[in-house]
Amino acid sequence: REDLGAIADEDLQDTEEEQPTVVVLNPGDLTAEEAVQETERLKKETEESPADLSSRIVFKAPSKSKSTEKPKEQSSKRKQDSQDKKSKKLKNKKLLSFDEEEEDN
Repeated sequence: REDLGAIADEDLQDTEEEQPTVVVLNPGDLTAEEAVQETERLKKETEESPADLSSRIVFKAPSKSKSTEKPKEQSSKRKQDSQDKKSKKLKNKKLLSFDEEEEDN
């Protein structure tokens, strides 16, 4: 499997271009502006509400910085290089060389 790396918080949020299209079919349906206001209101409510102390506290692992990702990339390249060298050695062993036998005689 290919390791895709950690997901950044900004990747999880939709940009303005990625927002869904709002279609008002019936009177009373939310318009785009009303939908934005409603989502902001819900965010404020969740931020201002007191914490539920009866629930379990779960800590999130800190996101890794770009400087720590570079050594991993280098080590993966080294692994690939070593695997390539091993495969070349195995291929060389499998090859038959008839020219050497003729030279020995």
